[in-house]
Order: sequence, then C-alpha cells, then structure tokens
Amino acid sequence: MLPILTGLLGVLVGTIVGHWLSLGRDRRIEFNKISEPLYRELEHQRLLAKQGIYPNQGELVTSHGLIEFKQHLENRNRKRFELDFNKYLEARKNSVSQKDFVLNFHPPHLLISAIEQMQLYCVRK
Repeated sequence: MLPILTGLLGVLVGTIVGHWLSLGRDRRIEFNKISEPLYRELEHQRLLAKQGIYPNQGELVTSHGLIEFKQHLENRNRKRFELDFNKYLEARKNSVSQKDFVLNFHPPHLLISAIEQMQLYCVRK
C-alpha cells in the first residue's frame, strides 16, 4: 500500500511542478513577444539621436501596444516604467525646438539616457 501512495504522491507533485513551470515559460514567451517591438523602436530612436537626428517617425508605439506591455510588467516595475516613460516624453519634448519652420535638435544626451532607461524594461526574460 505504501509504494502505491508514494507513487501517486510523486505523480501529483510532478504534475503540479510541471504545470507551474509551464505557466512561467508561457508568461516569459508572451512578455518577450510584446517587448521586442518596443525595444526595437527604442533602439532605432537611440541610434538616430546619437547621430544627431531627431527621431520624428511618429509616436513611440501604439497606445494599445504600450498598454499591453504594461500589463505584463510586475506592479513595482509598472509604476517605475510609468515614471520613466513620462521622463522619456518630457525629454523628447524638450530636446527639440522650432523656430521659423526649422527644427533645432538640442544636445540629445537627455533623450538618449531616457531611452536607455526605458530599454531596461524590455530585456528578454
């Protein structure tokens, strides 16, 4: 009787642990799939800013994509991401000025540092 109970307990524990590990794997896959476009766009903007070109290809990502990305972050990271995203928007707004229909791109170090800070949230898991 004891070998049967031990075997059943082993199967039950193995099933629970396997399910728990597969849920973690699925969450990582979803996060990586959602974070990849955001990381690529940020990297593109960072490279443009390093060359002295204002990254003016429209918005960062669609608001739907940004909302979906924030849903996959942990609560503490979500709050920090929102703060860093606001810093990024502020740096993006302050790094360019327009006078007589000419855009002047100020030293981009603030924009580059804000982009690099946001890229930390998009690291593949």
